[in-house]
Amino acid sequence: MHYGDHMRGRPRTSLAHRTFVGFTSVLLLTSCVKSITEDDAAGFWALITRVRVAPATGEAHEGFREELDELSDHELRAFTQHWSDHMALAADDYVWDAVELAECGCSDDCFYDLRTALIMLGEADFHRLVQHPDEFVDLIGPGDRLPFGSIDWSIAVDEAWHARFPHEPSPGPRVRAQAGETEHTSAQLSARLSRLSARRKHPLR
Repeated sequence: MHYGDHMRGRPRTSLAHRTFVGFTSVLLLTSCVKSITEDDAAGFWALITRVRVAPATGEAHEGFREELDELSDHELRAFTQHWSDHMALAADDYVWDAVELAECGCSDDCFYDLRTALIMLGEADFHRLVQHPDEFVDLIGPGDRLPFGSIDWSIAVDEAWHARFPHEPSPGPRVRAQAGETEHTSAQLSARLSRLSARRKHPLR
């Protein structure tokens, strides 16, 4: 039997056609990796999703830095801008109050690390907890602790920035941080953080 015998009855494809199909497949695969621009946070969150690991470990932190090192100069600038913006968005007085109620206290360093961890949760959970901080109550674990650890994820961002742009300051946020501006009353806390407030009055054991 000749080689061509078992191919009879099948539509023939030219080399040009096969090359086009292969090239199209590459384009489709590439399009799944979103570019990071300052005007659109989709690429920023896509990178966060790729490196998000639970629980947080040193290996995950190193993987985050490696992802940042792979970015072009333009993308690293855009990513760092979005990181700064979202750190400011999470710097909200009610978020701080929620953490204080959840863990019986919250230092400046604790709140900073927690905001980096909120970003690493991904887009949906970040916005959910920032907009509805009373939902922190569902995350409280043994010992009245939130499951975020103490890793400062922004270290990887700062290191990547200063390695690439050693003579430039990293960009500041384009939104205004609200933390530290308002001291809420017990009535305000009970209204906005009703579940956390009730839990603190009647701790779960």
